[in-house]
Amino acid sequence: MKKSLLVATVVLLPTIVRPPQAAACGGFFCQQVPIDQSGEYILFSIGDKGVRAYIQIQYQGAASEFAWVVPVMTAPTKIGVGVQQVFTTLMNATAPQFRINWNVMGGTCFASPRSAGALDAGATDAGSSGVQVIDKGEVGPYNYVVVSAMEADKLKKWLDDNGFVQPASAQPALTHYVKQGFVFVAIKLKRDAQVGDIQPLVLDMGHQEACVPLVLTRIAAIPDMPIYVMVLGQARAVPRNWFEVELNPRRIDWFRNGSNYRQVVTEAVNEAAGRGFVTEYANDTVRFKQSFYTQGRYDLTRLQGITDPARFVQIMLGLGLPRDPIIQSLLRKYIPMPASVRQSGVTEARFYNNLTAYQRDLAGQPFDGAAFIKDLDDRIVTPLKEAQQMVDGQRYLTRMFTTVSPEEMTRDPLFDFNPDLNTVSNIHTAEGTGTCSGDGRVSGATLKFDTGETITIDETFFPFQGPSNMNYAKDQPAARRVQLVGPSGPPITLARNRVKAFDELLNTMEASAVRAQAKAEETSAGDGGVGPTEAPRKTGGCSISPTGSGWLPLGLALAALLRRRRTR
Repeated sequence: MKKSLLVATVVLLPTIVRPPQAAACGGFFCQQVPIDQSGEYILFSIGDKGVRAYIQIQYQGAASEFAWVVPVMTAPTKIGVGVQQVFTTLMNATAPQFRINWNVMGGTCFASPRSAGALDAGATDAGSSGVQVIDKGEVGPYNYVVVSAMEADKLKKWLDDNGFVQPASAQPALTHYVKQGFVFVAIKLKRDAQVGDIQPLVLDMGHQEACVPLVLTRIAAIPDMPIYVMVLGQARAVPRNWFEVELNPRRIDWFRNGSNYRQVVTEAVNEAAGRGFVTEYANDTVRFKQSFYTQGRYDLTRLQGITDPARFVQIMLGLGLPRDPIIQSLLRKYIPMPASVRQSGVTEARFYNNLTAYQRDLAGQPFDGAAFIKDLDDRIVTPLKEAQQMVDGQRYLTRMFTTVSPEEMTRDPLFDFNPDLNTVSNIHTAEGTGTCSGDGRVSGATLKFDTGETITIDETFFPFQGPSNMNYAKDQPAARRVQLVGPSGPPITLARNRVKAFDELLNTMEASAVRAQAKAEETSAGDGGVGPTEAPRKTGGCSISPTGSGWLPLGLALAALLRRRRTR
């Protein structure tokens, strides 16, 4: 056995978030399964009072080795915890779906649409360490410390000395954010907490703009790493200094329910110089009213005074609480499996799904129902209530998706709102026509998309199966359009041979100046060269602005510094 360091990115939202693991296995309690740590998922809520960042954290390893460092522009005004159910609900409701409506002549051909996706608080203070502790405390299963530093090497040493060990490869990223005056939120699980206690982190910031600082993420990023960003606000959200990419519908595998969707997104983003977002959904939040909480929905008073663990769990199940790892962790904490049961070979799933059968064993150990109720309220019910208030207070939800490789993580994406843009549906429908033969196969098939474009497939095939040759559009680009979008007005479509040039300008100029130049080039049909119209300025980090202040760079690329043992 050899102790080694692993730097992994925090997972924040896949095309569809899986339902809670406990519900998936048909009972209330399930064994934990490996968690995919290959993406980032975040929900921003931007309002007059600032930004709330709702961050999903997924981690696999020893609880004692979990540590996480988040760079942010200013110290959070509040640090809290959320619940996985928020991500599950929003992601499932907005996942892209691809359907074909068939209208064929003759025969009995038929095709049905299907969905595409289904710390310890005793940290050292500044002094000779060169690091200032701004705030520290605990929330949910975490202890947290907020620190600042003038020198990156001293910050790294402080983090290492206080249990947030980082590899040498993290030094350039820390330097990048320290130079821009960032502060850092560092969290660890409490001493008695388990990995199953991990739940989303909620950061409230006092500014009104947000970005995803990918510079730190690239330390541990994988090629074409998926990144999902959802934004709540009063209008549709758009990427400010990245491109917005519209997919070519001909490249989607409509016959297999969009099974190649992520591949097409990756290709389209690569055509946008590797820095673009696809808007998957943008619409009002009315459909999410009462999705997470209603008054009296989770009546914990029904659990008061119950001293029998089996009956307590039975009543708790009837309250409709989300069956996720938080509940499972609380069961382990307040109703631990008796040694007599464990020694007999009973599995956790069998034990917790039928506590009545083990009442004699449970009678020999204490049960603190009041503390259990408090944890249910603090860690599930209250966060759900706050999440509902967050969603109800906003008019619009926008979901954006991209895939990014480490070498492309050199410019932190920022976001604007544009009230002039149309809504975007996650339901995509193609109208299919053709002739149906007696054996149920379609010939002369044509698909017409909502863009008005069509594609004809020469092969004869069964509608449920689709043609055997799915390369009918392989020579076409994956991106239908690559655009620059601002806080008002329509998008500016770029010529394909100008995308790289404008991407380079976004590295050195303000996004508004780049858009103005693109608009002029679009209007004049292009005059060949593109040169800066103002003095170049550094724009690679979230904190850069014309005034040098007032931006909200939430460190929500969220590089998680995780340590675990590995075998050679």
